[in-house]
Amino acid sequence: MMKERMKVSLPPEVKKYIQSYMREHHLSFTGDAISRICQEHEEAQKKEDDSIKKIVKDVTQHINGLLVKERLHMRD
Repeated sequence: MMKERMKVSLPPEVKKYIQSYMREHHLSFTGDAISRICQEHEEAQKKEDDSIKKIVKDVTQHINGLLVKERLHMRD
């Protein structure tokens, strides 16, 4: 993986968060911590998106089932 040097300014609370993350995960470099935080965020976002898609699919199937049942009931 190619790395690029950047100079960033962070609020003090963000800097404290990154430093505590580094201690917790035994990381030596700030860039590694920021990369892992971003990766974890992406994975959490993907899980959330997948979860929403599953809910929409389940609700859609349920509604379709109700419509089929109602159509059969109306036909009788």
